[in-house]
Amino acid sequence: MFHLTNMGGVAPKITPEGVTYGNLTDPVVRDQLGVIEITEPTPPEDYSESTYYRTEQDEAPYVVYTRKSDEQIAEAALAKAKQVQKQEVDAIIVTTAAGRSCDGHEDAQNRMARAITGMEDTDETLWVLADNTPVMVGKAELKEALRLAGQAQTELWVRPYQPA
Repeated sequence: MFHLTNMGGVAPKITPEGVTYGNLTDPVVRDQLGVIEITEPTPPEDYSESTYYRTEQDEAPYVVYTRKSDEQIAEAALAKAKQVQKQEVDAIIVTTAAGRSCDGHEDAQNRMARAITGMEDTDETLWVLADNTPVMVGKAELKEALRLAGQAQTELWVRPYQPA
């Protein structure tokens, strides 16, 4: 008796005359060979979607787990780290010395930079804080918020490329 594995739908039968093969899609052949069908086998201990391909076979009711290459696993890990990185950057909120909390994601940084560029040192502009409260802020405070947001983003941005 043997457990069904990935053999392309063909099972070996060992006899005194040698090895013969039968079609695993044929229930008679499966019965003759004593095949135990495991339609949902236990995956390998280190299984994850990023390390293995899980393939359901059309020819017979079984599943095959094939380990991905080290390069594919590394690419998947980097892609996942970049996804987390983007979520963290999108969630940046910075607090200025005046105690005001501003969104610090990339779009907010772009808006801050545009506002700062067009302002004189003594100008103020209407700004919406992270809690959606509109307030008047000066150029110096916007520059501070932009600097803090840029620092936070830099810390997050390099994380996927640093050794663990």
